[in-house]
Amino acid sequence: PATIKAIEQAMEGDKNLFLAFQKNKNENPTPEDLYPVGTIAHILQILKLPDGSLRVLVEGRMRADLVKVFQKNEMAVVNYKPIAEAGAPTKVEASLMATIKNSFKEHTKLIKKVPGEILANIEKAENPDRLISLICTNLKLPVEKKMEFLTAKDNKIRLENLAVSLEMENEVITLKNSING
Repeated sequence: PATIKAIEQAMEGDKNLFLAFQKNKNENPTPEDLYPVGTIAHILQILKLPDGSLRVLVEGRMRADLVKVFQKNEMAVVNYKPIAEAGAPTKVEASLMATIKNSFKEHTKLIKKVPGEILANIEKAENPDRLISLICTNLKLPVEKKMEFLTAKDNKIRLENLAVSLEMENEVITLKNSING
């Protein structure tokens, strides 16, 4: 109910929410139950389901550090500090980005379930933050691993870790396909 109230309040205002993963399944999370970094997201569409729940389509705008959580009108309200996106990539970052894009192309060939528009958006990504966000959204990684990419501040390290994770994922899929064959 508190989440639905927060979504409704956001719809009455600027349609922005701060989203953070929970570390557990607690229905009424405390600040300690939340990861310290989240995403500022813009609500694109809401679908009310017959059971009273909502399906919400959001677009992530930028990462942000969670500063403080407090209760107001039966919902969680947060103070956050946006994490500035990096500018143009360095030569090393650009090289890592090219490697990641190639690895993701290989990934799409292996799983055959990635829409062409996603691949096109990944190809067009010109900054590390955008590329990392797009790929992490479309990889089946555990939440803890995705949180590593979300919380790390150094883009070179984030890109290196993503390149390794993507290559490992491709190797696992290739091995599974080989075994199944």
